[in-house]
Amino acid sequence: MRQYMIHYLTDIMQYPSSLLAVEKEIKVGNLNKRFDIVVYSRDHKPWMLVECKAPEVPISDKTLQQLLNYQRTVQCHYWLLTNGHQTFCADACDVHHIKWLTALPTY
Repeated sequence: MRQYMIHYLTDIMQYPSSLLAVEKEIKVGNLNKRFDIVVYSRDHKPWMLVECKAPEVPISDKTLQQLLNYQRTVQCHYWLLTNGHQTFCADACDVHHIKWLTALPTY
């Protein structure tokens, strides 16, 4: 799923591949974790956090909480959660009023 998302983001959505980080380690509380994909803005700030699940893993509150834990550390403007069957994308700029999007933002 992660490779498909990288292809989709770079080839279809035209996000600059040079501004994607894949499977980088972050500190979440006292734990070392790895995010799937972070897209950086042109000024090299985290812009979109992408969490990819295998197609057989349902999108649930548990998978959303995992993404939100990473989001608290990475603090991206947008986040995306997908398993290939379901995809959820949100504008998370205001953490108190998350805006669900019907399409991925243009870069």
